[in-house]
Amino acid sequence: MSYARFGWGGSDVYLFVNVQGFLECCGCILQETEWVDDPDRTLLKGYLKPVGEIVQTEFLTTAELLRHLEVHRAAGHFVPQDAIDDLLADAQQNDAWIAEVRAAKSSTAQPDTD
Repeated sequence: MSYARFGWGGSDVYLFVNVQGFLECCGCILQETEWVDDPDRTLLKGYLKPVGEIVQTEFLTTAELLRHLEVHRAAGHFVPQDAIDDLLADAQQNDAWIAEVRAAKSSTAQPDTD
């Protein structure tokens, strides 16, 4: 489920619950990037490479994502208020589900045999 997508009402963020067990700020525009030409890439012939400090885009709690969204707003990015409201309304359910998924992944993790 998406809480906001680029362009929805002018949104500068794309927010959703990732099925891997975290909240995501997908394509986060806080991350500075540079274009790298790569002729081996068949479609675009290159890729965006992160530069500078790596910005966290995956969050294990709603509170962490909300703090991240404050940084977006401080940078002048538009974060829809309804996305914030919906995240707050779903926080308990999302945080519990994320914890459950993470716990299940931890219990099935294979030990390192090296």
